[in-house]
Amino acid sequence: MTTELTLVQKDLIADDSYGPVHKKQTVVAGADLVAGTIVGRVTASRKVAAYAAGNVDGSEVAIGVLLEDADAAAADVEAVIGMPGVYNQRNMTGLDQAAEDALEARGIIFI
Repeated sequence: MTTELTLVQKDLIADDSYGPVHKKQTVVAGADLVAGTIVGRVTASRKVAAYAAGNVDGSEVAIGVLLEDADAAAADVEAVIGMPGVYNQRNMTGLDQAAEDALEARGIIFI
């Protein structure tokens, strides 16, 4: 499976004995995102976008980890998001303390 190959190549999953739960989600158009990007959910559209603490559209709350690259600069795309699981912190993009705390409450652990 392509997703599994990508996860191994990018070294995102730290321990596969606990998750991750994979969930296909729509990434909102506006930016290309790389695997390992922390994402939040835009409240109005229910689509995911790169997490940023300063956002005010709902994506200021981290909900998961993008598990594959998403070429969403020009249009919405479907991508796999990792939910509960153990991930390699060193390979995350956009992970700050607030995101880490929010994700830990969702069962997403970084080592």
